[in-house]
Amino acid sequence: MAEHTRRTVLRGAAAVAAAGGLAGTAGGSAPAVAAPREAAARRFPFLEGAFKPVTEELTAFDLPVTGRIPRELNGRYLRNGPNVLGLEDPRAHHWMLGDGMVHGVRLRDGRAEWYRNRWVRSSQVAEKLGEPRPGPVPPDDFACNTHVIPYQGRILALQEGGPLPYELDDELNTVGTHDFRGTLEGASTRRWCPAATATATRRRPRR
Repeated sequence: MAEHTRRTVLRGAAAVAAAGGLAGTAGGSAPAVAAPREAAARRFPFLEGAFKPVTEELTAFDLPVTGRIPRELNGRYLRNGPNVLGLEDPRAHHWMLGDGMVHGVRLRDGRAEWYRNRWVRSSQVAEKLGEPRPGPVPPDDFACNTHVIPYQGRILALQEGGPLPYELDDELNTVGTHDFRGTLEGASTRRWCPAATATATRRRPRR
């Protein structure tokens, strides 16, 4: 029996919704006056406002600061989230299916040294960007879009079920998937590595 992840369920629902929209327009001809109203009402909420995808990767240095950053606050503030790349059919899109994009700000000595954002380079993202894929392609490949954590000197982008975590370098470039020395087949194998399940991420001190 096939394993169902959040992505497969959402993709199926989106496909059904898109097909329903097409079926609704296939029968009979609507009055000509209704077409402009329908076009005006056709909006894609997952591509607007706070959900609107960022369209490019940026790097900025020596950011302006309003107020004061404590000099003791040194490190990187990172966040990960869905950011679709190369969308073909907006009717079949759900924001949770967007490719992962990690944003980061580097703080040091009271300064905001840099900001940068980078897509997680899964095989599909690398292909869309015209870049070579970093390393072999795992069976369930996806640009993890749910969480980002530090782990033993590494930066890992995570997904709560299915794909392996992706390792990033200090400048948020993708190194490749990380399988914990072959002990992790996918993020759903929580018994091997609880940290790989994004929605249940926790850190345990060594005893």
